[in-house]
Amino acid sequence: MPTEYDIASEAQHESHRVDPFAKSMAAIALLVRLLIVVVVWHAKPASWFYSQASELGEVAHSVSSGAGLASPFGGNTGPSAFLPPGYPLLVGGIFRAFGDYSRGAELALLLAQACFGALAVLFLMLLGRLLFGPRTANIAGTLLAFDPWLIALSFVFWETSFSLMALVLLVYIAVRWIQLPSKKIAYIAALLSALSIAVNASMAITVIALFAWAAHRRKESRRLALLPGVLFLVLCTLWPLRNAVVMHAFIPLRNNLGYELWQGNRFGADGFFAPELHPNINKSEFRQFQSLGEPGYMREKSKIAKRDIAASPKRFVSLTGKRIACFWLGISRRTYPNQIFIATVTSLLGLAGLGFYIRKRGLRIAVPIILPLLLFPVPYYITHPDFRFWCLLSPLLTVFAVYAGTQWVEANAEYRFAAIRKAARAASGMSGINLLNCQTVSYADSAGGNQPSRKLNDAAHLRAYRRKPVWNKIGPKLDDVHLLI
Repeated sequence: MPTEYDIASEAQHESHRVDPFAKSMAAIALLVRLLIVVVVWHAKPASWFYSQASELGEVAHSVSSGAGLASPFGGNTGPSAFLPPGYPLLVGGIFRAFGDYSRGAELALLLAQACFGALAVLFLMLLGRLLFGPRTANIAGTLLAFDPWLIALSFVFWETSFSLMALVLLVYIAVRWIQLPSKKIAYIAALLSALSIAVNASMAITVIALFAWAAHRRKESRRLALLPGVLFLVLCTLWPLRNAVVMHAFIPLRNNLGYELWQGNRFGADGFFAPELHPNINKSEFRQFQSLGEPGYMREKSKIAKRDIAASPKRFVSLTGKRIACFWLGISRRTYPNQIFIATVTSLLGLAGLGFYIRKRGLRIAVPIILPLLLFPVPYYITHPDFRFWCLLSPLLTVFAVYAGTQWVEANAEYRFAAIRKAARAASGMSGINLLNCQTVSYADSAGGNQPSRKLNDAAHLRAYRRKPVWNKIGPKLDDVHLLI
């Protein structure tokens, strides 16, 4: 059985360079996203884009005006840790360059998010090539390049496009690090991990577990990870230190966990997010936020959430089960049937492909993929799910769904091949002729003609047959078995 150091050996030797097809597909993905972004930018007013996440816009406006990360719901409510610092700083810098809430800033953000989406396609193809080889990688990359819902993330005013790209890249780097430990990869992993957590705090558990496992797998990796690990810890302490000094509270990532728990688990909640109770919409909630201050407001919501959960634990368990199912089926409070269909099919096929991969390669090799699928959704299981959150796992599920499909095609081909071989042996027994060294077979092509016959008994023949296009594999005919005397 292959080990984690022998994942797709052919791809391992070639993965240091980017495949031309991967470059082309990433360019096509970028072009498609840019075209749609331009159409959306012309068709929709700027208010439509910025209203999708008013708290992000408010914090970015505060950064642009020189007040720092503050006032997520407008007004002048003081320093804030409602959002992690990464994306508000990026948006604030764009606001500073192009003007707050301007059309130019909107276009710059749309273009940046389109680039993030195209890079996600490229990194997924590199990961797929490393794990499975070029065929699975190319099919998965093509699907992602034209996935309508991943394209739609380009014009969502949130960090989802960056997080999707970062998660795929982190998994790719983890797999590379396991195979070929190096100081350069370790430092890239440390910097990217810190940046990812600074942009999306929900990725923290996944990122830490991913690279702790990768560094633990080999003695050489543990040695190389020491200084990059220290760098990662230093970078991750800057934000909590800022919060301790400015907000007089220990806030390692965000202070909104209690609020999100309250949203999904308060009495009367259905397990989903209720926009009508958000302080940027509900005036009563905003007044309470103003009077208590951000730390006090979050503590109050956390206290209510814990009280309601303790009062009815069975209800919390029931809501959690509902949220787990809704996460993997792509169900949000407002959702579309095609969203549910895409998420359900991709999740089922992706998990099936992961099972095939574990059975064929072993559990240890699959750990870098299992960890994101296992850990990333956990915060949403206990708060509230959304289709947008599922989209971050969509690339990983897609590449395993394609792998499941290729495994089915190969299994079907082997079954047909075995049937032909069995028929040849039966014919050999009936005629008294030994066909073990003289059988040939021809396969019908898509037009119905026959390709030249080739020897059946060579193992290389089966490998060549697997590499043939699917349409040339369909329908090998038992009556095309010939005898060579």
